[in-house]
Amino acid sequence: MFILIILSLLNLQNIRIPASENTTSSPKAVPDYATYLEFSPLGFFGTAGGAHIVAVTAKKPGGETDVNFSGTVYFHLTEENPNSSGFFFNPNTWQVVDSLVLTPADSGQYYLFVYDNDPEYIVFYATTNQPGVKPSIPYAMFVDTASANNPVIAAIHGPEFGHDSTNIMFEITLEDANGKINPNFTSIIDTNYVLVRVIDDDGTARISTFFTGDTNEAKAPFFDGRAWIWFEDTEQETVLIVTEDIDPLHDFAPDTHRIVIVPDNIATDIMPYTFRGSYTTAGEKKVLYMIAFAEDGPDQSNNTSQTMIWPIDILGTQSVSVSPSTWTTLNSGVASFNITDTEMDSFVIIRNDAQGTPVLYPSIPMFCTGFKDTSEATLLRVELLFKMAAGDTYSIDVSSIDNLENLDSTFNGWYRVDVYDHDYDGSEHVMDTLGTDDFVFEIVNGTSRFLIMDSEPESMTIQVRPYEGRDPVYYYLGTELPFGGETRIVFTPAGTQAVRWEIAPYTKFSEPGKTIFVAVNVVDSTGNVVPSWSSSPVIELTGSATYYPSPVPITKGAGVFGVTDSVEEAVVLTVYGGGLDTVTDTLYFMNPDSAAYILILDDRPEAAVNESLQINVLVLTPSMEIASYYNGWLYVFVTDTTRANTSSAYLWPDSVYINSGSGTFFISDSEPEYVDITITDPAGKLMPYRAQARFYGNMSANIYGSHIVNEEDTMDVYLLDYYGNIIDFTSELGYDSVNAYGIEYGVSNGSFYFNSNSISGFTHGMARFRFSDTEAESVTIHIDPLNYDLFHGSGYVGSVVYALTGTPSIPLKLSFSVNPVNLEGIGISYQINRPGKLSMKVYDLSGRVVDKKDIFVKPGVYSENLKGLSSGVYFVKLKFGDRTEIFKTLLVR
Repeated sequence: MFILIILSLLNLQNIRIPASENTTSSPKAVPDYATYLEFSPLGFFGTAGGAHIVAVTAKKPGGETDVNFSGTVYFHLTEENPNSSGFFFNPNTWQVVDSLVLTPADSGQYYLFVYDNDPEYIVFYATTNQPGVKPSIPYAMFVDTASANNPVIAAIHGPEFGHDSTNIMFEITLEDANGKINPNFTSIIDTNYVLVRVIDDDGTARISTFFTGDTNEAKAPFFDGRAWIWFEDTEQETVLIVTEDIDPLHDFAPDTHRIVIVPDNIATDIMPYTFRGSYTTAGEKKVLYMIAFAEDGPDQSNNTSQTMIWPIDILGTQSVSVSPSTWTTLNSGVASFNITDTEMDSFVIIRNDAQGTPVLYPSIPMFCTGFKDTSEATLLRVELLFKMAAGDTYSIDVSSIDNLENLDSTFNGWYRVDVYDHDYDGSEHVMDTLGTDDFVFEIVNGTSRFLIMDSEPESMTIQVRPYEGRDPVYYYLGTELPFGGETRIVFTPAGTQAVRWEIAPYTKFSEPGKTIFVAVNVVDSTGNVVPSWSSSPVIELTGSATYYPSPVPITKGAGVFGVTDSVEEAVVLTVYGGGLDTVTDTLYFMNPDSAAYILILDDRPEAAVNESLQINVLVLTPSMEIASYYNGWLYVFVTDTTRANTSSAYLWPDSVYINSGSGTFFISDSEPEYVDITITDPAGKLMPYRAQARFYGNMSANIYGSHIVNEEDTMDVYLLDYYGNIIDFTSELGYDSVNAYGIEYGVSNGSFYFNSNSISGFTHGMARFRFSDTEAESVTIHIDPLNYDLFHGSGYVGSVVYALTGTPSIPLKLSFSVNPVNLEGIGISYQINRPGKLSMKVYDLSGRVVDKKDIFVKPGVYSENLKGLSSGVYFVKLKFGDRTEIFKTLLVR
């Protein structure tokens, strides 16, 4: 208890923990009050006899803290070995507590200590007396055996690899020779601190502690043998983190930890992920993914690292099992596991780890899942329409159900709807039932509804997902729709003459007792939805299958109905009536491990122009686990629909072989645009998968001119491909443009202005801007694209200092040279004194171009060696500005 009193002197309510992400302004419908609690520790591991920091926070939907929260919060702790050895301690009152009254003075958050004398697993959560505020999702911690010996080292624990501009937490522990922590070291006044410094080449690596801002060296305070730092670097490099004993009362050894900052596409962490939220229904299977995550998404190239999960059931009869239960090799960066519990458990601890290469760091090494009683909500059901008529408004029903599809009429909560419309023209609208645009909606007594419309025909991605919880494994609800509630929908031109029925099952496979939802449309001869049609179809099913509702309502040419069956069988579905052409399909109610879905794990893949974009395909079961037994061919179609030409995008191969549930193909594109990907099963049993990829150009800008008041300066913005070559691209769409602007330093009085339009499209890969200033001052120049998806490289370009008088721009000085005789490759050298576009072409004796390059270069000396050519005579043509030179050279190999 003495240690806890010492800790209280540090006033934890004023500590500084760097935020992991920025919060944004809330949509109109989000309540300005808390709807759930979060009760999370600083780390997942503790020491017996030591105090560990936990924070209780009142959260609004979306994760923003409710700084005006008022109410009593109750704390609950469950021990693996129940004997009341664990408790919560309030450092402000020096008291053991099981509740706390939060007021607006606490700004919605309060720091406590959780304390346990015994080595064991513990689980804790918080509840409140405030109506409508959900209890926190349980968190787990492992409390390890303590050491009574003096520490011999201040050991650093954290990842070995990271990404730039990302806050990474490291834990420093005072350990004895056996790696056990001595909890009797707590900071007070100026003792029991550890000095931590980072060592890199140029000072871009920084650290921060509870009480300091970013620095390259800081004193970190110990809390019962543990200290924490947050690390960040702005560039890719290898950095050393070093600890040093600065307290003369102790003599512990330093430690050195190496972290390598790697490119964003390389995975550094492995994380648990689930499409189905934190909970499931007792007796039902829960599928958990372990995914190798890079900064820009899953690392689908990882097929060598291994992962494993195992359950810790501290509540009941050890009724939990996982499969597989051994180390599992990642398949396209992911491994799937089944978790089942034969009894209702409010929480079960799931541990996870990784081994092998590449090295992956388990960033969430343990979490709690729960197995709820029947009729307790675990899933978000969305009765989605896949095809609608442009210009008309459609209703989408949403409900909260358990995994057995029972409605939970007591559930109240919030969900979010996002649509991704690549033309950015605002034609799409998601609305509440009053027709007000919004993207967050409330579930009341288990049901909800939102409206959707688009004033123009187009396809788009829609995602409907829960909006309460921090991460997928901490969501209160999962999504019944596949792939986290994300799918493609289309708005067609409004048809006038109904010709046929059209159906689109959500899936073709389900297990007996579960529902397959089917979207149904009335369309004309070209497949356009006929919004004037409202008559119900006739539904026929073979076998013992049934459907609901009956009759199936059709509104504006679209509707949804469900099909269920109590036995395993193939069911032929027939839809007809109203004199329209009949449509049939086959649905399968069978073993839940049957293959059902095709999935691209990266939900919105992207690459630079002319870069090879690797696409990994997975085949999943109805319960969303990888169908590792599945082998066979799938067809792949890539459609270039963004621009007038349809030949710039290409793929290889045009069919992909699925081996043990996964396969790979590649796409490339010679211009910035969106492309649609469709993957189908030639046998027609797997649900087709539709996704959208995007290819972007990289903008590089150059400012030149005299920089004299009232004289014109120029900025050229080049659009470059993956290899740094200028893309021969001319804008044809409204968003194919870039916006330029200047910010005057000091007083902005409008003296800086553009002589041409400040928004320009590209012509053969270049956009040009001309600008002037009527007074002497410094101006920073910036660029922003109208479409951030397709044009990268926005932001600051450079500064221009305008002078009253001066000399014109320096005349061009340029020298080229090419080796007359070459043995390995053609050697080319050039020196340039101003930036600009360099063109190079290499011809053989027949006049055929064997190599070419169009690049933007800065002032400097350059040399290149063109390899891969056969012996012979070649001509090299070099052009820069208005200067062109041709050289003859001989290559002998």
